[in-house]
Amino acid sequence: MNLTTGETSLLYNGSDISEIVWVGQSDTSILYINGTNEEDNGGISLYAGDINAIDEAYLIASLPAPYSGLKAVVTPSGNINFLLSCLAWPNGTAYNEELAEEPLSSARIYTSIYVRHWDTWLTERRNAVFAGTLTGGDRYSLGGSLKNLVTGLANVTRAESPVQPFGDSGDYDITPDGSTVAFLTKNIDLPLSNYTSSQIYLVPHNGSSVPVPINAFSGSSTPPNAKGASARPLFSPDGTKIAYFQMDGISYESDKNKIYVANVNTSHFNITSLAEDWDSTPDQLRWSADGTSLFVAAPDLGNEPLFQVPLTAGPGFKPTNITNAGVVASFYVLPNGNLLVSDSKIWSSRDFYIIGPRGRLVTDLFRSNQVDPELAGLGPTDVSEFYTLGSFTRVQSWVIYPEGFNRSRKYPLAFIVHGGPQGGHYNSWSTRWNFKVWADQGYVVVAPNPTGSTGWGMALQDAIQGNWGSLPYEDLVAVWEHVNSTFEYIDTQNGIEAGASYGGYMTNWIQGHELGRRFKALVTHDGMVNTVASYSTEELWFMQHDMNGTLWANRNEYDEWNPINHVDKWATPHFVVHNELDYRLPIAEGITLFNLLQERGVPSKFLSFPDENHWVLNRENSLVWHREIFAWINHYSGIKEVMPSDQKPPSAQAISPSSHDSTSPASSDTTIVDEEKNETAEEIARSRTDSESEEENQKALNAAWGKHGRTWMWIGELDYTTIYNYQNYAASDFGEIALLGALMTVGTIVAAVLKPPLAKISDVVGRAETYGAVIACYVVSYILCASARSFGQYIGGYIVYSVGQTGMQILNQIIVADITSSRWRGLANALVSLPFMIVPWCSAFIVDGALATIGWRWGIGMFAIIMPVCSLSVIVPLLGFQRRLERVRGGAARVHTKTTIRGFAAQIDLGGMLLLSGGCAMILLPVALAGNANGSWRAPWVPTLIVLGVLCLVGLGVYESRFATKPAMPPRLFKNISVTLAFAIGFLDAFAYSVTHTYLYAWATVVHGLDPRDATFLTYTAGCVQVLTGLGTGFLMYRSRRYKWLLLIGVVVRLIGYGFMMRLRGADNSLAEIIAMQVVQGAGSGAVGTVVIVVAQVVVPRADLAHSTALELLCIYLGNSTGSAIAGTIYTSLFKGRLRFWMDPDTDPAAINRVYDSITAVVLPETGTAQRNAVNHAYSDILRFMTIAALVASAVPMVMVWFLPNLQLSDKHNLAGSEGGVDSGVQDRRGDTGGETPLQKWRRRIRW
Repeated sequence: MNLTTGETSLLYNGSDISEIVWVGQSDTSILYINGTNEEDNGGISLYAGDINAIDEAYLIASLPAPYSGLKAVVTPSGNINFLLSCLAWPNGTAYNEELAEEPLSSARIYTSIYVRHWDTWLTERRNAVFAGTLTGGDRYSLGGSLKNLVTGLANVTRAESPVQPFGDSGDYDITPDGSTVAFLTKNIDLPLSNYTSSQIYLVPHNGSSVPVPINAFSGSSTPPNAKGASARPLFSPDGTKIAYFQMDGISYESDKNKIYVANVNTSHFNITSLAEDWDSTPDQLRWSADGTSLFVAAPDLGNEPLFQVPLTAGPGFKPTNITNAGVVASFYVLPNGNLLVSDSKIWSSRDFYIIGPRGRLVTDLFRSNQVDPELAGLGPTDVSEFYTLGSFTRVQSWVIYPEGFNRSRKYPLAFIVHGGPQGGHYNSWSTRWNFKVWADQGYVVVAPNPTGSTGWGMALQDAIQGNWGSLPYEDLVAVWEHVNSTFEYIDTQNGIEAGASYGGYMTNWIQGHELGRRFKALVTHDGMVNTVASYSTEELWFMQHDMNGTLWANRNEYDEWNPINHVDKWATPHFVVHNELDYRLPIAEGITLFNLLQERGVPSKFLSFPDENHWVLNRENSLVWHREIFAWINHYSGIKEVMPSDQKPPSAQAISPSSHDSTSPASSDTTIVDEEKNETAEEIARSRTDSESEEENQKALNAAWGKHGRTWMWIGELDYTTIYNYQNYAASDFGEIALLGALMTVGTIVAAVLKPPLAKISDVVGRAETYGAVIACYVVSYILCASARSFGQYIGGYIVYSVGQTGMQILNQIIVADITSSRWRGLANALVSLPFMIVPWCSAFIVDGALATIGWRWGIGMFAIIMPVCSLSVIVPLLGFQRRLERVRGGAARVHTKTTIRGFAAQIDLGGMLLLSGGCAMILLPVALAGNANGSWRAPWVPTLIVLGVLCLVGLGVYESRFATKPAMPPRLFKNISVTLAFAIGFLDAFAYSVTHTYLYAWATVVHGLDPRDATFLTYTAGCVQVLTGLGTGFLMYRSRRYKWLLLIGVVVRLIGYGFMMRLRGADNSLAEIIAMQVVQGAGSGAVGTVVIVVAQVVVPRADLAHSTALELLCIYLGNSTGSAIAGTIYTSLFKGRLRFWMDPDTDPAAINRVYDSITAVVLPETGTAQRNAVNHAYSDILRFMTIAALVASAVPMVMVWFLPNLQLSDKHNLAGSEGGVDSGVQDRRGDTGGETPLQKWRRRIRW
């Protein structure tokens, strides 16, 4: 491959060349191994030549054994020192199977373990590193014989390098000058099968002295905890240092790889650790060209990118990844310092590219899905990911879509569990478990990474120890439930599950538990079924670590997680694969599983390959493996066979379904439809392309918010800013100003709890129809309030008004959220609120004029005419658009179904609505009214209602999670940390605003003598500043694509505002100071309010957008309600006392009661008198108490914001798409999103 152009050319068309290294007298000189040997059967030949004339290469030497793993360097003298590896006899000579004498007996005799390893029975032969030298000149020649550098190194066991079965040339290295060799071997002082410990040795290339361990247990500079497996020794470019990995755990194969660097000096290694606290375990290693840093590859959030680690990295250093999506297969540092990288992804088998040391793309060389016609069309859109809360932290899952995926249809679920268990599903290509191949059968594949998975921190990985059947199973159940409740296009009723190795164990465990009944078929590949029999494996350290001890010392744990103990519950059809050469999980496990399934009468099939190990690698065997498994699962999931009938495996015809409900083949209502068949009207209505949907959204937006519609609706919005002021005078006329807090509480409770059901109603009956119902509520409420003959009747009208108001708000928010991208959602929301910049100032004049002429009753009543007239400009175009759309689609725009009253109640979650409204009302209303009750808080009805309210809210949680068929508050949303924090911050912000504004109008009128117009100006100053700040915040979110720090700024500004408000909102403060406090407080709340609604919307899938929006507004309104309730409590409980404190002791109690009940000048002492000043100070004291409550509530979000993920806002509708909610770390892997939020780390520490 030409690294400048990316062009590839064929150098040699033969299978005999197996390894090539660049070494020799020029940049194009090479040394290579020819896998044939004319002199010795089973040997190899060593050739030298030029890359541009490979046919002219010449033979250097014929070597009498199957050497491999060639490494070579040019020495200062011009010779070539090289290394090879090969099996060797105990005496150190190389082993050649074809030349070895056949024994007369086939007996095997062992006195220590291993007996066998991976897929091989072990013998006395061990791998060894051999060194040789090619002398220089016009043509190289072999100088002397090869030297075994490992022989003679033995104690409890003999040294071996590379270490079987997976060791390769990465187990040894040679310095650039060819003088010194490093190799690793298992610790010769410990039994092989019980310990993972290995050490790295240095030895001269000529073998002139014995090997010396760098990291011996007793070494003077060996870190005290470094006793586990070592890996990847690699010399620096100048040969003075060596880097390597090593684990701490002496019997834990998946412990964290720590990065070490040592001097190449046998008298003083001076081992140092780099980035020791990095919560990751790298597994590939290269030096930078200048030798000042290392490049490593490490698992990270389902990918395996590259990281750069300088030699100066201290313990707290956190490396930054320099590649993005995909898993790095290999990489090389080029002479100019750039990196040649080879990686793969789920959608691409191999990509090659060159990047700079900091990750800048230099040259994009090769993309397999753009070159290979067999992979054409594959791309990132075939894959997505989601996170959901598992047993104790977030669990990531990949979602892979079938070819021709259409979201309006349903596809059976293929639920695939990974092995390990310390492993993971990564964004990489596989020829064994290729997710896209599974998906293209007609499934949506979900591949979760539960507890035990690598790449999400060591805590998640290590938590598998002692928890094989608990935490991972709980995670998988949580993922399945999330998929079941979130993805309308995934058919979980006809889903299948499959897993290999530990994934096979988990499949067997699932078979005996509830999750097993949720699948139509299961597939176990080489999985354990009997943990008590695990000592038939080879690496005994594995089970002894994961089960917290030996079988005899900790038998209970082996029994606790043993699938075979639950055999009485096995019922789901089960396909079993187990191979004869699998010595890690011997074939007896698979046969036991199959035998038990057969004896239980569970439909089952067994597949075995005598020539395969833990994996199926032979091409023809792999084809059979895929055909047999797919025929099995496709039968039970209801997918039509993908192979021609004459190519189906015969066994596929013999499968007989079980009569058990959960194990029968897919029901006949499966919605996968052949493209060639006619579709139903409902399918036609739902099968719109994305571009059509966006066009329709834009038409809907224009229909609802066209030029005239916006103008008239802004006029209609005058009602909100006038009603708030009129109610002060209504309450005063009825002598019930003390109940103002209760009135606000009732209204906000209604407005809060109706948001989720109203959102659902708009989906069921249509946007325009719901708008009409909302306007009807407005009209009725105006009539009731204007004609009220008591404050109780006025409250009744206000409740109806709150229904209309909350319906209008939620409809507007949903429409905006539906048609905007996450990036400019905040700005769009602020633009919708723009009328608030105008109408408060207009309403001030309206209120002033109305009170001076027609009074508050007609001031309210006139909106019974204004509102419906204005709303027609929205409802009529929207209805017309809906009807036109139905005609265009041939009547299929909406599929009408008959709905019973009970069904409608279930759809709007009537039970949840009643529990929520009842609970909130019974808690908040007593709080607001207790001050007026005889005996105050001692009145028995107060605690009684509060207790009942708490019980209702507790019952709400149970009802929503277990009984609600269409929960308006889906429990899954509250498992999303971003959503939960957005709800909480929105609640507290609204609480603080409400508690300081409920009596602000009354205070301004009484204390500062403002007329209705000026009092209105004051009360809405903060709201207008909120709108302006919201516009600015939305714009900054659009430009920066971030939100966390904007939210933090808003929280800080708001807190400062409430702090100053303690001193600058009193009877003696100037109007300028009071307005300034309104401005500061409004600026902070504007930023907070804009961000939290965006956060609640962008981290959930589109299907949950209305729910999350409604719940965010619900929390905001509950905050308002709680704030007004607390304000009412403070007023009713403390105001009379403060009046008595400030007023003359001889003041008539009736006069105090009149001031307590009304704000009108008729009952207030004359301005400037001592009595009036006393009233002013009493009012200011009460407002200060309310401000203290706001200050406390504003401090809490300061902490919450730090735990909020800082995701990157995209130009897409949201960050989760349709695949599920996100929290952090899944959008911008080079940003500051990280793998865990601080809150999740805190949770982990608390649990462990």
